[in-house]
Amino acid sequence: MTISLDALGIAPGISGGAQAAVTPSSSDEHMSPYAAEIHAAVVTVERNRNPLLRTLLMYALRTATSPQEIAEARWDQIDLARAEWNIEACNGHGDRLVALPRQAVLCLQALRGWPGCQGDYALRLRKDQSVSSLVSAFRRAIRGTELGRPEGFRSIFQRGAVEHLGIRAEAVAAALGSPPEETAQLWRTHPAYQAERREVMQSWADHVDKVWYPIGKVRYALPDSR
Repeated sequence: MTISLDALGIAPGISGGAQAAVTPSSSDEHMSPYAAEIHAAVVTVERNRNPLLRTLLMYALRTATSPQEIAEARWDQIDLARAEWNIEACNGHGDRLVALPRQAVLCLQALRGWPGCQGDYALRLRKDQSVSSLVSAFRRAIRGTELGRPEGFRSIFQRGAVEHLGIRAEAVAAALGSPPEETAQLWRTHPAYQAERREVMQSWADHVDKVWYPIGKVRYALPDSR
């Protein structure tokens, strides 16, 4: 059975149809530089007219992953029971174990029922889509925005988590797969470090949703965060 992404509240949608415009609020001029940046990033995602691509863009924003990492994601790298995604070395970065926030797990569970995501690859617009084709679709969608800059999804997460959410820099670096060498093994295996890494990603995903919710004017409620 195909699961509706909108019904789970994980595919942003504007009331009135995909072509509706998102109008910044009158208070935008008073935003801090970071607040304006994350607001613009979410508006970029929300304006995309392809519902599935919009969902993948939001997934990337919530997990601080790159278009290349999204395009190369395979089901055998993802453990939904443990809420983990083991990303292999990509784009000059080493292996990264992503602690998947609740919203990302729900998204992946929904995508299991999507025809394009039933092969080896988890995040595709269609089953026969190549890596380069999906990366190109991503880049077209975010061209000319902060997300379209090199490391765009990672950098907005790094700034937001440290500067806005007040998360310690080492924990943010660990969430991005680049902790200090002397604690790298602890971040992967020690229960307390693993729990902190999960809290970092969940806090970030919840923050993104708080920004997204009033912009998207979603038709369904977001999943319960409790």
